[in-house]
This record gives sequence, C-alpha cells and structure tokens, in this order.
Amino acid sequence: PVYDTVEDAIAATGATASFVVVPPKFAAGAILDAAKAGVEFIVCILSLIHISEPTMLDAARAAVALAAGA
Repeated sequence: PVYDTVEDAIAATGATASFVVVPPKFAAGAILDAAKAGVEFIVCILSLIHISEPTMLDAARAAVALAAGA
C-alpha cells in the first residue's frame, strides 16, 4: 500500500521501520519525516549524494536527537 504520510502508514500498519528510497534532494526531508513520526529504525539508500553533505548530516543528527527524546 501507499500512504500520504508516514503518520498514516504507522496508524494503518503499526510500522516501526522505514525504508527510504528517494531522489537526493528529498532524502533529508524523508528521514526527518520518519523520525518525527516516531519510526524507530530508518534505512536510507542514497545515490549521487555524499553522506558528508551538510543537509544529510543535519537530518541524521536531528533524527538521532528525536529518537533520544531531545
């Protein structure tokens, strides 16, 4: 199934993990959406983007902070 939001998917399925496959410019937003929705385990497959890109580092830090309850 396809859902409009991560929150909708969690409500319908009880999901605790997210597998993110999006174009590079949407990766940070997708990771943050999953983290904000309370996803416990996020896997993101990236191509043509380097993990050291500032946007990705910021998204990763924010996701970790959300998971830690900060």
